[in-house]
Amino acid sequence: MRYGRHDCCTVARGWALAVTGIDVFGGDSYANLKDGMEKLAALGHEDHTGLFAAVFRRVPKLRLREGDIAVLPGGDGTAALGIVQSGGETIWCFGPGGAWVCPLTAAEYGFEVRA
Repeated sequence: MRYGRHDCCTVARGWALAVTGIDVFGGDSYANLKDGMEKLAALGHEDHTGLFAAVFRRVPKLRLREGDIAVLPGGDGTAALGIVQSGGETIWCFGPGGAWVCPLTAAEYGFEVRA
C-alpha cells in the first residue's frame, strides 16, 4: 500500500473512472497522506468520502449492488473504501494490510456507481 498510488481511495477512484468516465479527483494526484488531505481540504472535503459524495448518490449499505463503492470503518478511525463484488454480498477492500474481502454488512453506507 502506498498513499496516492495504491490506497483505498485510488482504487475506488480508478474503478469509478473506468465505469463512469468521471475522475472524482479531477485529474489531480497526491504523493502521501498529508498531501492528499491538504488537497481534499482545498476542494472543500473533510475526507476522501466527500469526493465520492460530491459526484455519486449515497445509498444505504443493503441497497449496494455489484460495482458500487462501499464505505467501511477504517482501523484508524477514518473511513475505508471498497468495491462491492459480483453477487453483491462481499466487498473487495484495499489498505495498509493489503487486499481482503469482507461481508457487505461490514459497510456503513456506500455510493451508487453506474455507467
